[in-house]
Amino acid sequence: MLSRFLIVLCGVCVGVVNEAQAQPQAKSLSELSFMAGCWRGGETGKNEILEERFSPPAGDLMLGTSQVVASGKTAFFEFIKIEASADGITMTPSPMGKPSVAFKMVSLDGKKAVFENLKHDFPKRIIYELRDDGSLAARIEGDKPKQTQEFAMKPIPCGTGSLANYRLKWGMPGRGVGQYSNPTAIAQFKDPFGMSTLVFADTNNHRVRLSTWNGMFIEKWGEEGSGPGQFRYPQGVAVNNQGDIVIADSGNNRIQVTAGAPENMRELPGKFRFTFGRRGTGKGEFEEPSGVAVDQDGNIYVSDAGNHRIQKFDDQGRFLATWGARGRKTGEFDRPMGLAVDRANKWLYVTDTDNGRVQKFDLGGKFLHAWGDSGVKLGQMYRPKGITVDPRSSNVYVVDSNNHRIQKFTSDGASLGIFGRNGTADGELWFPFGVAVDEKGQIFITDSENGRIQMFQENHKVAELYTQRVK
Repeated sequence: MLSRFLIVLCGVCVGVVNEAQAQPQAKSLSELSFMAGCWRGGETGKNEILEERFSPPAGDLMLGTSQVVASGKTAFFEFIKIEASADGITMTPSPMGKPSVAFKMVSLDGKKAVFENLKHDFPKRIIYELRDDGSLAARIEGDKPKQTQEFAMKPIPCGTGSLANYRLKWGMPGRGVGQYSNPTAIAQFKDPFGMSTLVFADTNNHRVRLSTWNGMFIEKWGEEGSGPGQFRYPQGVAVNNQGDIVIADSGNNRIQVTAGAPENMRELPGKFRFTFGRRGTGKGEFEEPSGVAVDQDGNIYVSDAGNHRIQKFDDQGRFLATWGARGRKTGEFDRPMGLAVDRANKWLYVTDTDNGRVQKFDLGGKFLHAWGDSGVKLGQMYRPKGITVDPRSSNVYVVDSNNHRIQKFTSDGASLGIFGRNGTADGELWFPFGVAVDEKGQIFITDSENGRIQMFQENHKVAELYTQRVK
């Protein structure tokens, strides 16, 4: 079970660190910062949750807690002390609050720390490692391979003051009525009658869907194929000045424009308008276009993910400009995906997905600012995807996809809070992709791996606290 340290305390072993074991090179406690934060994991098929919390290094000390909850009750807990001294760094767990043994850090390789006490019967090693997917793996080892136990934990927000609260959900995985398969981008707009409307890409079902803000079905269109009005893994969606839907038809390496919610009731949403683009590396050609956005003049921006660049077109699909190349310098990209235009300020935001950051440009492609890097801490992102501008301000929401959360920033990248955690329950997210916000502060998320749409309402008191902090 998850009560992994119930066996740390040994009645006959009072827990001295073996002086003969390998000595680590001098390391700073700050290099264990990757463990700081709040983490949550569980075992498939068992009603148990493991949650661990570590404070940031301060005064040669990190403090932590570990708690296992089974069927709503605490099954196990412990306190953890990680301390730096002249003799090195040691970890001392205290299972159920009782004194225990010390484990000396014998190696620190990047984001992997190994603590060891060979005189202890079991465990003899405690290992923490931050993995590439953003999870923190806790591992205990003994003398025999079958004794090894490992638990992976995902980052979760610390504290109870969430930036936004869950309100509503609809959809489930599948291909039938009310079912979605890997929904990705989402956009919010007002239809000709003033109703708040959502459009989103039902990607693995090769179609686009239209619904009201509270999930009532309006229309769906598309099927797998390469003809007009057909799609192959559509991703990006945006709404132009005429209310038409601009769609990144990713698998067909093209952009399609279809009717949105026409005023003329004799015309159905989804009617094909025009298309442009083909596969290639030249101007107006694409390799897996992933995101689209439209500015106040109707110009269309495309994140050409496989070519690591942004392309700009007029409202009829005629090529205007391109910028970017693969790399990590400012103005360079590694698989850019999400796009959002701030029409009031004439800015373009790009989620530079595999570089773990957001870049900001003017509408001509001039670089203005960038923020973020890959990680799990506040302000860090792990494969960010969707992005949108809050219509009530110039703040932006970013889908921190592989951290299973949403982050809010000022237009210059100062953090304004986070919400969401990994899971399948209401308000939890599993590799979310797209985000849209309306003028009421309602936030719509495509919860991709859970095959659903979730709506959150911003917590105004928490939002104001973050805003005051950055002023």
